Parts: sequence; C-alpha cells; structure tokens
Amino acid sequence: MSGRSPTARTLALFRGFGFLADVWEHWICRRGRDGAHIPRMGIRRDGFGIVDGVAIQPDAARLVFWQATAGSGVAARRAKSELAIWDERPVVRSILDSGAEYWIVGWRVLAGSRRVQPVVLRYAADRTRLFPALALAAHQEQSRNGELAPVRYSGFA
Repeated sequence: MSGRSPTARTLALFRGFGFLADVWEHWICRRGRDGAHIPRMGIRRDGFGIVDGVAIQPDAARLVFWQATAGSGVAARRAKSELAIWDERPVVRSILDSGAEYWIVGWRVLAGSRRVQPVVLRYAADRTRLFPALALAAHQEQSRNGELAPVRYSGFA
C-alpha cells in the first residue's frame, strides 16, 4: 500500500466523520550503555497492548478506541485483541463495559486500482446502535458461545 500509513488514513477517516482523534501508540527508543539514542532500535507500544488511538465524538456521546492495520492484518489484529489482557482483565470487554467502542480499521487496495478502502470491525456493547455513516455497509457477525462478535463494515468511502 503506497502513500500514507494505515494510522494516518484512520485519523483522516475519523476526522472526516467529525471525531476528535489522536494517536496513542508511541515509539520507545533504545539507548546504549552511555545513554545515547540508538537509531532505528526500540519498540512501538500500543495503549493496553492493542490500541493505536482514540477518537471522541461529543455530539453523539461516542468514544472509540481503535487499531489501524493493512487489510491483510485485520484477522491477526482481531485474534490479538480478543485475547488481550491488561491487569488481569480482558481489554476489549473492559472497553465495552465502560460504554466505549473498539474498532479495528484495515486498509485494503482495491483490485485493479490504486485506491484504498477501509474495512472496519466495530465492537460495541450496544450492537443495535449502528454507526450512521457506515450503516449501509454493515454485516452483523453472529456471536458463538457468547464470544465477542463485531459488526463488519466494508464497501464504503
């Protein structure tokens, strides 16, 4: 995928929907024994291990924690997020119990073009409250044995 990063694209997507959005993930650089910065060495750290950013939509009382990825990484991010634990609590369930939402936003290149299109997996406690800008592209996944099941949005933007 050429051009902007998935994080930059996701920020633009949320801002286009009227959200106030920011990046939480940050780079922790590695330092040598003398304290000097070692170029290109370090780790990228996500909030709660799975959150790249946060978006707030005050008009609709909506708070979204989000993870951005390339389209090919959506399944891996979903598996990671559903198993994520922080302080001995499941992260996604804790986010939903707080009234917030969790989105995984993947960016895929459309066949035969250079256009990219978002694919969103949206986890929300109230799954009947669809996100209006995405409602036409919603595909409700069925939960299995009480597991978390997101609403999948694709074919928009």
